[in-house]
Parts: sequence; structure tokens; C-alpha cells
Amino acid sequence: MFQRAANDLQLAQPSWRLLGLGKALMLFPLTSGITRTHILKALMKNHKLMRSNHLQTLFLSIVFLAMIGSSVVSSQEHNNSSDSINDLNILFRQEYAEARNSHLSGASPVILVRGDYLVMLRGGKRANGSSVHANYHDLKAVSHGPLALFCILTNCLDKPLSADHSAKLKRLRTSLTAVANDLQVAFEDPRQRSRQEQLVHGCAKFIDTILRNRRCSSEELDELVDGVRASIALNAGEAARLRIDNYHEQMKRWRGEVSDDEWRSLYVIIPGAAMPRKNSLAVRYFAKLFEQEGEGNRVIYAESQFEESQGLKLLGTHLLDSSIGKVFFDDSSRMKRDLLGPFANAYLDALDFEQLHGPKVEPVARE
Repeated sequence: MFQRAANDLQLAQPSWRLLGLGKALMLFPLTSGITRTHILKALMKNHKLMRSNHLQTLFLSIVFLAMIGSSVVSSQEHNNSSDSINDLNILFRQEYAEARNSHLSGASPVILVRGDYLVMLRGGKRANGSSVHANYHDLKAVSHGPLALFCILTNCLDKPLSADHSAKLKRLRTSLTAVANDLQVAFEDPRQRSRQEQLVHGCAKFIDTILRNRRCSSEELDELVDGVRASIALNAGEAARLRIDNYHEQMKRWRGEVSDDEWRSLYVIIPGAAMPRKNSLAVRYFAKLFEQEGEGNRVIYAESQFEESQGLKLLGTHLLDSSIGKVFFDDSSRMKRDLLGPFANAYLDALDFEQLHGPKVEPVARE
């Protein structure tokens, strides 16, 4: 396969042929188990690509990068006893990837949770839902003011402010002034606006005091936090309602467009960071919608997978692993847990950890 690709390059101009060969060198070790021997043989048969000094330099650079890439991949592969065992594992990975794509191709409709709106993929078409109300972001952003203040001061409490901390406080103070001027327009609700004004002006006043005294005590920062905690909680509650209302209204509209069969086979992908995974608002909404306990089944939390392609790939993995778990273990959720985990318990109970729990034991010096 590699040699055929290299031969096809003869039809191109020398420099482009060389770049094409370089691309092959970089990609084939990743997908086809090509060894360094295969690479070198192909290079020897295509030595005519190097007809000038600049092409030779480019050629050697590409080969060097390709060999590095190959060695990195090799180092990440399992240390199997033989090439044939490793080849079997590579074959499995290739077949798994194809089966995953096949499962994913049959999944429709799929809901993708984006930052401002929902997306529905259905029958090869894409539909974007309506955006969440701007105050959803505004309420959270204003609440970040006191959090930013905490982050600046948390490592310089009970000691004189450094020039760097003073500069950060002044920058935050300027930002708070700009926000205060925009609150009238941003928040139509008088109660919401009044609460944001209290947060912003309270933080600004606190910064003025700290800059004047050139220090902040732990007690002063605790007092600030106590004063803003309730307002931050109210902001969080109102932001949560805005987010849920946006989801709910959109899902009601889409429910009227899809058939009963499509609704029963619908999946939701929720990209998100690691920390908010537990008790995720989006997970809680869609789990309640589908009458399930939490994530899993039809609700897929794609941790740190923020690209749509990554989330869809995870859905394909979820679907294929469900099939594997059901057929091999009579449990569709089995492959969503570490397969070796249960078998580790008995061995761990018998393992001696005493030496690791006690104080360090220095080796006895020999006479």
C-alpha cells in the first residue's frame, strides 16, 4: 500500500511529489503498521525525487519528522511479546473504528448542546435552536467579579501588596467601572439590576480600600465573601432557569417535528469540562426529559470533547460499546466501566502495602 502511494507520486512535480511522500510517511505508520524498513525501501526506490540541494534538505527534514512520528507511535503502543500479537491489536483497533463509524451513521436524530443553543442533526440535516437569553451569560459574568478579586488576593493576604497585585487590582477596578455603566442597559428587571449594582459597587469599594491600605487581611476577604455569597447564589439560580427554559422551549418545538420512533431513538451529546460533570445542569434536564437517573443511555457527557466531531465520535463509541457489553457480558453498560476493575479487588486485598505506608527505610550499608 505504501509503495503504491509512493509510486503514484512520480506523476507530480518533484517538490510536490516530495511533500506528498512526506505526508505518506507521516500518516502510514499511524494507520497501517508500516515499519522503518518499509519506509527506507520506498525511499530507496524513489531516490530520483532528490534532484536539487533544496529538495534534498526538504526530503531529509520530512524523513526525520516521519521517523520521529513513527517512534512516538511505537513508544505508545503496547509492549507485546511479538509483532504478530501487536499486529492483532492494531487490526482490532482498525475494525473497532470502522464498526464505531457504522453505528454512528445509523444514529438519528442527535442533539448537540452548544454554548448558546441546541443543535439537532437529523436525516443528514442540521437545525440550530434559538439562543439563550443574554442575561444567562450576564448574570454569571457579573458574579465572576468577586471571584476575580478573590483569585488576585488569595495568595497575598496579610502582607504588603506587590506591584503586580496592585496592577491587577487596578485593572479589575477599571473593568468594574465599565460594567457599572452598562448595567442599566443589560438588565431590564429592576431587582436583577439592583443586585448587580450591589455586587459591582461593593467590589469596587473593597478594591479602593485595599489599594489605599496596600494590604488585605484574611478577615477582610472573608467579610467580602460573606457579603456577596447570597447575591451570587441568586444570580446562579436565575441563570439556571434561563438555561433550562431555553432547552425546554426548544425541545418542545422539535418534539412536534420528529416522529415517535425518532424521539425514542434520540441521543443527546453534552460537551463539558471535568469539574461541572457532577450535577451538570444539562445532564439533569435531559435525564429528566428521558426519565433516566443521570448520564448514560441516551445522554452522553463528552468530557473535554468540545469539538462536535469529538462528541459524535464518543457517541459512536457509546453505541458500539453498548452492543459489545450486551453480547459478551449480558450487560449493555459493562464496557463503560474498566473491564479489569472488578478483577483487581481480590488481588489488591492480598497485596502488601505495609512498606509504602510506613516511614522510609534506608538501605543498610554494607561493610
